[in-house]
Amino acid sequence: MTVLAGQSPADASKAAAIPSLPRPRLPRDQLAALREHGNVRPALHVAGVLAMIAATIALFTWLPHVLTLVVCCLIIGALQHHLSIIQHEAIHYLLFTNRRINNFVGALTGHLIFFTMSYRWVHWEHHRQLGHDDDPDLPNYVDYPNDIGYVARDFLWHITGLAAVTQFVRQSRAKSPDGAEQKKRPFDRGLIGVAFTQLILLGLFAWFSRWEVYVLLWIVPLLTVAKSLTHFRNVAEHAQLRDLGDPTLSRLRTVLCGPVEGFFFAPMNFNYHAEHHFYTGIPYHQLPRCYELLSARPEYADVVEVERGYMRFLLGRLCLKPNARGPADAMPDAGSSPPSSREAA
Repeated sequence: MTVLAGQSPADASKAAAIPSLPRPRLPRDQLAALREHGNVRPALHVAGVLAMIAATIALFTWLPHVLTLVVCCLIIGALQHHLSIIQHEAIHYLLFTNRRINNFVGALTGHLIFFTMSYRWVHWEHHRQLGHDDDPDLPNYVDYPNDIGYVARDFLWHITGLAAVTQFVRQSRAKSPDGAEQKKRPFDRGLIGVAFTQLILLGLFAWFSRWEVYVLLWIVPLLTVAKSLTHFRNVAEHAQLRDLGDPTLSRLRTVLCGPVEGFFFAPMNFNYHAEHHFYTGIPYHQLPRCYELLSARPEYADVVEVERGYMRFLLGRLCLKPNARGPADAMPDAGSSPPSSREAA
């Protein structure tokens, strides 16, 4: 048995027990071209997202009304989702070529939405363990597909902010399976950055608008809209509809979508998610080209599901209990509790 670098013997044994399936591969010259990235494009993207956030807040400040509040909450929540994907690029060292700048911008965008760069290690574990019991994101999508009643409850659970609040409480009171308190982890110094960033943000709201707008147009959208978009994007990416004998390949999916769905569900070409899992070193603007090259290979269709549209997929295929999954994969109880673990980018 071969143990790869960074792989434990247990993981190697697990991988060896899984039948080998042909995966689409790209030649080195194409990969080298796809991995090239500069600094101007991501800098403009980050500046654009921050500018749209400022413009949306200014709109509500200028036209304070219930209707503009709802519209602005939807837009701000979507843009907070954008911030999480910007941080995701930084987590993979793909945002800027200079690592200090990469980590600084990643930390800043994360701090704005109460995340720190320590999430890097959780997210990398998701890539290593996708579909396995040790996948830290598995609880987010393991109960899908499911019936319409479960989907409706899950939507209400997230859009009301209950999922975010419950997640925070559970993480702060985390215990081991036997009921004992978990060992204290080293203090995450990024939390100081989060607190400092939020204080500055509150001050900016108070100076240019009103302090209560910070709650209405930052905290509320983050707990409701941004949380819901992250969760259901996660579901669309990795809900299992078939069993290929490989837990990872069985959960790979790319969603082709238009600009509106792209704005809400898939910032920075995140809908090309199977491509990202195949090659985590390819920056976001090269993912469409990566899809073109990989999908041209005959083995691609055997291992990757390609769906058209997030809403069409979520409502059309995940609101039922299809028999498309393997016979060993029993569907979850429709009355089970909605997932509560941390969402991943």
